[in-house]
Amino acid sequence: MGITELKDRKMETLSDGEKQKVMIAKAIAQETPIIYLDEPTAYLDYPSKVSMMMLLHRLAHSLKKIIFLSTHDLEHALQIADKIWLLDSEHGLTTGIPEDLCVEGKIEEYFTRPGMTFDRDSCVFNIHHEVAREIVFQGDPSSTAYKMAAKAFLRNAIQPISRIEDAQIESTRPDIVIHVSKEGCYRLLEKGKEVLRVEKIEHILPVTNSYMVKNHIEAVRDAANMTPFE
Repeated sequence: MGITELKDRKMETLSDGEKQKVMIAKAIAQETPIIYLDEPTAYLDYPSKVSMMMLLHRLAHSLKKIIFLSTHDLEHALQIADKIWLLDSEHGLTTGIPEDLCVEGKIEEYFTRPGMTFDRDSCVFNIHHEVAREIVFQGDPSSTAYKMAAKAFLRNAIQPISRIEDAQIESTRPDIVIHVSKEGCYRLLEKGKEVLRVEKIEHILPVTNSYMVKNHIEAVRDAANMTPFE
């Protein structure tokens, strides 16, 4: 269990995560053919959660044990478990290997809620953010820099689109563009002229946000024939 350094410590001095590892070690040391674990990854940090699930998977196969565990770490279970039992009061019990449950749409039935969808191809849940504005993105959509910039903008209610023709919001400005290079250089362009060039998404996001709001206000004023003071 990787807890040799804890052997001279008293139980009350251990953290919750360390106690969790000790209790699992105790269960394994009893050498029973079946092990039941309740939330074995609770209190563990992310790398430790993954290591724990991988260790239990190896033990089940190498020592020919049956290991039942309850968990709320669904995405870990989908990647590591040999079989999953889905259980709730509405749908009852459904069992199967993770891949079959994904193909059959069972994961969506049990877990999908408003604001989230399940991607069957990658076996992960995606959060849907409400969109207030749109902006044209230029660059390679397959690059990490592009994907992460698009994700950051979407989290801030700005939907990246590849062409102005794809706009769903009337107020979308065709002359405001974000250009993303593969190397991770982010440029804010207005009518083809560079307004800002930065190396981090963190630096272009707030400027673009305020810039879009300012331009939206100006567009509303122009449409209503208002003066800058109105």
